[in-house]
Amino acid sequence: MINAYANYFGNLGYNIHSRNFFNALDTLEDLCLVSFNNPETRDEFTPQAVKMLKRGASIDFNNLAVCLEYGNLMQKFCGKKRIGYTVWESTLVPKDWINQLKQLDQVWVPSSWGRDVFVENGISEDFIRVVPEGVDTSVFNPDITKFDELDNGKFKFLVVGKYEERKCTKEIILSFSQEFKRQEPVELVLLCHNHFIKNFDILKEIEKLNVAHPANIRIVKYLPGLNDVARLYKSCDAFLMPSRAEGWGLPIMEAMACGLPVITTNYSGQTEFVNENNAYLTEIKELVDIKDPVFFDPRIYHGQWAEPDFEHFKNLMRYVYEHRDEAKKKGQFAAEDMKQNWEWSNSAFIAYKHIRALREDK
Repeated sequence: MINAYANYFGNLGYNIHSRNFFNALDTLEDLCLVSFNNPETRDEFTPQAVKMLKRGASIDFNNLAVCLEYGNLMQKFCGKKRIGYTVWESTLVPKDWINQLKQLDQVWVPSSWGRDVFVENGISEDFIRVVPEGVDTSVFNPDITKFDELDNGKFKFLVVGKYEERKCTKEIILSFSQEFKRQEPVELVLLCHNHFIKNFDILKEIEKLNVAHPANIRIVKYLPGLNDVARLYKSCDAFLMPSRAEGWGLPIMEAMACGLPVITTNYSGQTEFVNENNAYLTEIKELVDIKDPVFFDPRIYHGQWAEPDFEHFKNLMRYVYEHRDEAKKKGQFAAEDMKQNWEWSNSAFIAYKHIRALREDK
C-alpha cells in the first residue's frame, strides 16, 4: 500500500498531474489517497477516486508515502519513507522549498532540466529522481471530433494556458499580429485566462496591446471539461507555446497527442519530450532575471528564465503556415510519439521502480 497526498481534484496543472499520475500508479499497487482539496462536482468522484479515498480513511502511516505538491508544503504528509514530487520553473528554488525537500527520503521532478536546477540549488544528486509527466491519449488523440462552429476555412494557431509573463501570452499576440496581414486567412485562437488576477478580462488585455488586426484573434472564454479542450486542439492547425520556462508543459504534450504541430521554446521542462523530430523549436536569446509582479515580488530576486527569440518564433509561425503538409506530418509523428512513449502508465512504471528500490534500501 502507498500513501498518496495531493490536490487531486480540479483542472489546474498540479491537479491534472496528480490525478492522472496517481490513477496510473494505483493500477500497480493500491493507493490510500488523501486529497488536500475537494471536488467541485459529483462527477469528479469517479469509482477509482472513491476507492482510493476510502482506503485513505484508514491510512497507515507506516506505508511509504508520495506527496505531489509545492516544495514548501511537504510538511503536510506522513509515511515511513517520504517522497516529495514537485514542479518548478525558475533557476532559483526558494530556500523554504529546499529546506523541506532535504528532510524527505527522496525527491522527484518531471524533467532532467528540473533535476539539474534542484541540484544546483542544493539537493543532492543521489537524492533526486526524474519521474516524467504524461498524457491521456484516450482523451487527447488525433481521432477526436472537431468543433464544427470553428471551421471557417482559416488556418488556426492555438494557445492554451494562463495569460501571464512566463507563458509569453502578450508576445504571442503581438508576434502573430506583426507577422500576418489582415487579409491572410489565418486566426489566432486563445483559450487563456488567469484566475489569479481579480476581474481578469482578456479582451481588455488585448486592447492594451493595440494590435493591428484584432479581428484575426478569436477568444474561447470557457470550456467545461478536458474532452472539450481536446476537441479545441483538434479544431486548430498548430499550437503555440514559446514559454520563458515550463516545469513540464502539459498543454504542449496534449496538443502533440492530438496531432498538432507545436512551436515551443528549446528550453526548460518540455525539452524532456520535444525535439527537432516532433516539434518546431524556438531559439532563446539569453537567460534574463525574472520580472512578473503578478506572481513574483519585485523586491526579491527570483532567479532567471529564458528570453525567446521572437523573430525566430515569427519565422516558425510563417514556415508552418506555408508548409502545411510538412507540419501536418510532424504533428502526426508527435501524436504517435506521445502514444508510444508518454502515456501516464509510463510515468507510473518509472515511479514504481524508484519506490521498490527505496523500500529495499534499508
